[in-house]
Amino acid sequence: TLSIAKGSIFGLIGSNGAGKTTLMKLIAGIYKQELGEITIDGQPVYENILLKQKLVYIPDQPSFIPQYNTKQMARFYKSMYPSWSEDRFRQLVDSFDLNVKKKIHTFSKGWQRQIAFILALSIKPDIMILDEPMDGLDPVVRKKIKNILIQDVAEREMTIVISSHNLREIEDLCDQI
Repeated sequence: TLSIAKGSIFGLIGSNGAGKTTLMKLIAGIYKQELGEITIDGQPVYENILLKQKLVYIPDQPSFIPQYNTKQMARFYKSMYPSWSEDRFRQLVDSFDLNVKKKIHTFSKGWQRQIAFILALSIKPDIMILDEPMDGLDPVVRKKIKNILIQDVAEREMTIVISSHNLREIEDLCDQI
């Protein structure tokens, strides 16, 4: 049994192959559990569209629609998430100095991860599920993203579940590990 408090940052630490990604995909409703139940606010997650519109999952290797640029991906996210904030998107794009017209696949791994964060944070989700999210980010960007996450938790009571195989990477961010 696992309970995660609203407005907290919960860390999952474990070695590769320990099951962190599987658990996160179960929590996100991507996988259906064989036994037991996974609920958020008492509602089952799997195949629950209304609940899934309030959460976002960033996998360890973010993927995007091939040949799309960030502006096109933003339009796609806007069509899927009613809570999308165009103001927040513009603010984050400016903050990260991102060229939204450049094809995403031409960016480095670190930049693609930044784009995944920009899109996810623009949704203003209630819940963020982050699988090895700091991988490939330089220290300055890592700190910037951590600060934004902490601010969103404080201001909006967003809940974060974050995984890593490296305790040092997330220990300063989590309320509970």
